[in-house]
Amino acid sequence: MNHKIAPRALPPELRGQLRAEFEHGMDSRPRRTILVPLVAAAAAVVLLAGTVFVLRQMPDAQAPAADRAFDPVVAGINLDRCWNAVRAGGVAERFPDRSRWTPVFTVGDAQLGVVAVRADGRPFFCQTTPTTATVSDPAAAPDTGVAAVLSSREGVVAGVVDVAWDAPSLEGKGAYGSVAVVPVVGDGMFVALTGINPDGTAFTVGDGKADRSLAAPAPAAAVRDHPDGPAPDRTSEAGRMLGDCLSRSATPVLDPDSYQPAASVAYPGGTLLLGQTASMMAICQVDGPVVKTTVRPLLQGRAAVMPHVLVDVGGGRQVVGGEISETGGEVAAVEIGFDGSTPRPVALVDRTFAILVPPGIHLDPASSTVTVILRGADGVVLLENDWPFLR
Repeated sequence: MNHKIAPRALPPELRGQLRAEFEHGMDSRPRRTILVPLVAAAAAVVLLAGTVFVLRQMPDAQAPAADRAFDPVVAGINLDRCWNAVRAGGVAERFPDRSRWTPVFTVGDAQLGVVAVRADGRPFFCQTTPTTATVSDPAAAPDTGVAAVLSSREGVVAGVVDVAWDAPSLEGKGAYGSVAVVPVVGDGMFVALTGINPDGTAFTVGDGKADRSLAAPAPAAAVRDHPDGPAPDRTSEAGRMLGDCLSRSATPVLDPDSYQPAASVAYPGGTLLLGQTASMMAICQVDGPVVKTTVRPLLQGRAAVMPHVLVDVGGGRQVVGGEISETGGEVAAVEIGFDGSTPRPVALVDRTFAILVPPGIHLDPASSTVTVILRGADGVVLLENDWPFLR
């Protein structure tokens, strides 16, 4: 996996939309549609505090202009969240009072946003997602020179840079692929949304003259301040496997602590696990040391039965998964069949299912159907039908 990412200014109409959403709250806003295959290889876990980065000055011809635009309303709301996070984390004494926090620029959106901040001249960073607030330590930045002061599980790398470096570049390579990012720079600070899992990733750049190695410390505070559900199950076997899968995604999964384990199925050489939030589903495929993760919206009632997961798992085999809507009634048991085969029982977990397709059957999502029988607690058939794959 290789990425080349340059910063882009938010269009005025999008900035206005975000401003309105923050003023009226984000609860009613559906998460953006994401359907991205994520591939990870097993690697020794590297603590964020020990992640190493190298920053360099690129020639002017290769470095696009920095985007320093920000919306003061959005920035102020996010800074309030970060101030509450440092208070909740018991580290408020390490920060100047909130009244002295001045936003310099913002990067990202309501799903993943970062505010570069100065307070009494000290630089630090406030990162927010729909459910979390993360704040870097203001004492981590040196008085001069280059340093990374924030490296988050969401793939954000931020820090301070010599003011003469108006177009630095970050590159990373490791178990999860490689990435090259031109960060947003302003007032001696930089922010890069790398889009890559920082664990086990070495960020190295150089112009042939001098490299600068940067050690990113742990955040001063990282708080789940706007939970969208209960604390995630990470104690059961399914919960531990799901948590491990999400943490090993090559492209970071936003708000991984929102996902609860759902249906799962083992197949020769691996396991496929489903995780879900109130609005999203994560499909984690674990093949030994290799992990593939896809995140997509839940279909939530488009039909009584919603088969929308079809994954090739090697050896000519496939896994089918999906959702059972509440319109299907009080379902106690599910049976599923393919291409005229006899339907067989499938475990139903939080109204989700996953099943290994029998050998010799290969399904086409554009034309194949799935036979589904829903039964009540007394064994009576509530619904029986053939369902197409929903996309």
